[in-house]
Amino acid sequence: MTTEEQRRKVKALAGFGVRQKDICAIIGLRSPKTLRKRFGRELELGVVEARAQVTQAAFKLATSGRDPASTMLWLKSRARWGVKDPESEVREEVYNIIDWEPDPEEPEAEDAHDSGMIFEKARPKPPASGGDELAGEPEEEDEE
Repeated sequence: MTTEEQRRKVKALAGFGVRQKDICAIIGLRSPKTLRKRFGRELELGVVEARAQVTQAAFKLATSGRDPASTMLWLKSRARWGVKDPESEVREEVYNIIDWEPDPEEPEAEDAHDSGMIFEKARPKPPASGGDELAGEPEEEDEE
């Protein structure tokens, strides 16, 4: 025969996470099978009610604003923050990456490799053989 005190004790011990074999030793039963037969409802309710109490305490702490870590844990575990759901209506941003090509450069001077700099209106260097520097170019006259 089971007493109300035994029922409360089994329920509490199950909620604390005590193994059924150890609960049997505390209550005075021979086997966990007998414990499950006589106190099955208390074993289930003890675990469920303990989990509910801890969840309630964690929720109060998370919503109080005093513990940001609890708030973040609650948001990640219960509000699914940080979880990517492929069936969600929210989609990730899509970026189109286009290879950018600069405008074509103007033709370089023929001997640009000597100076390392290109001047757009600079005259090309004369050939190494010497001679007339302006050969082939019309002479400019000063108008003064």
